[in-house]
Amino acid sequence: MLPVKPYRTYVNWLEKQDETECRKYWEEYLKDYSYKTSIDKLTKQKQTNNINNIVNIPLKLDSELTMKLQTFAMSNRISVSTLI
Repeated sequence: MLPVKPYRTYVNWLEKQDETECRKYWEEYLKDYSYKTSIDKLTKQKQTNNINNIVNIPLKLDSELTMKLQTFAMSNRISVSTLI
């Protein structure tokens, strides 16, 4: 696997791009598409981030399963909380 470059490297590269050339590229690339894709359904979904919707569910895991979850989480660079 290639080493991960900092996100800042991408941002620096992006800032150096010619907007006119980029627009031409994408217009040419997309010219044969017959319909537009709308993502407003994704952004207009009902917001359920209300604090009243939080539920605590007690969960007991044996030590073997806990160790497997911790190992998996670490190898994927996420927290166990995110995994569960």
